[in-house]
Amino acid sequence: MRPAGGERIIVDFFYARPVGHVVEALHHCLAPHRADPRRGISLLLSAAAPTELVRLCPPVCKTYFNRVPFRSIVPDTSRYPCFSQFAADSAAPDGDDGDRIPSMMRARVQDDLDRIVATAHELIDGTVSYERCLDDHFADLLDAHDDDPSALWSFDDVHLDHLPEPWAPGSRQAHARSTHPRQVWR
Repeated sequence: MRPAGGERIIVDFFYARPVGHVVEALHHCLAPHRADPRRGISLLLSAAAPTELVRLCPPVCKTYFNRVPFRSIVPDTSRYPCFSQFAADSAAPDGDDGDRIPSMMRARVQDDLDRIVATAHELIDGTVSYERCLDDHFADLLDAHDDDPSALWSFDDVHLDHLPEPWAPGSRQAHARSTHPRQVWR
């Protein structure tokens, strides 16, 4: 109902799930399809993505959603510092392969080879859940950051539900150490 003689106010409140990311992902699916139309294209999307759009791209034959088990082998950062876009370039010679950042050097991969193979078997055998992968991943990241939870960040603060004790949300130590503005414990 419109008031007599009064002005109208339009409240434009439109929320679209991350449509742009899906469109961009579908765009990236077209190049391999054009290179070899016989090749099946699979796409991994966030669970919140508008999946209706995928049907508009026939080359995509299978869509996976985030909640797929994964493993990320975090290196011993005292021996193999990780890349940081905020730090000075730390690339160093790695034999005949040229310069690499320490966390990607041949010696680091050889040092972690047993862990890499073991986690590959977990994934292939289906013996690890997505939730367990998140728990382990964020525990490893916390360890790599000297038990400083304020150094961790994730989309939608997913990590907050996967921090080990005593850093889990609600613990007294978590509240005491939380200094990062995004670290608002639930």
